[in-house]
Amino acid sequence: MARVLLLLPSGTYRAPDFLAAARALGVGVVVASDRRQAMSSALGDWSLTVSLRDPEAAAERIVALAGRTPLDAV
Repeated sequence: MARVLLLLPSGTYRAPDFLAAARALGVGVVVASDRRQAMSSALGDWSLTVSLRDPEAAAERIVALAGRTPLDAV
């Protein structure tokens, strides 16, 4: 299964549409957001918290994640 990372602000209303499209395509989605998700501890590497105000730090976290579990697209 392909894995993509969606970088989404926590206040977006579009997340359900993106997730539904990925599900329809059979693509696994890692959600990276500026706020920790309530179930992030249970989601493991399918959830990532990044600072949208610090793109360099966010990129470092994404690269670290991709080193543990490959991503096909961001």
